[in-house]
Amino acid sequence: MPIPRCATCRRSHTWAGHWSTAGLYVGLLLGAVVGLALVLAAKASLAILVLALALIPAGAFAGSRGVRWLVERRARRGGIAPWRHGDAFPAVAAQLQQGWRSGKPFGTRG
Repeated sequence: MPIPRCATCRRSHTWAGHWSTAGLYVGLLLGAVVGLALVLAAKASLAILVLALALIPAGAFAGSRGVRWLVERRARRGGIAPWRHGDAFPAVAAQLQQGWRSGKPFGTRG
């Protein structure tokens, strides 16, 4: 169910999504670089290799979440609520009471 929002909020939510994606890629790259540095410095210890492999998705997750948090924090100062606040919209709240779950279908934007 589409939730109406003003052009300013739509722009802000789209901007937050783009920056979050950029943060994901930067975090992925940093996780890979730090992981590779650990492997090279530790001379291929198995525990260090596992830690290095774990740093790649952890860096991507941290980059995406961290950037999104910063962008949403900045938007809140301008009076723009995160898109998750759409659950309070009356039509959506009625659907949630009937057992529906909130969220966006996979692959949708905006």
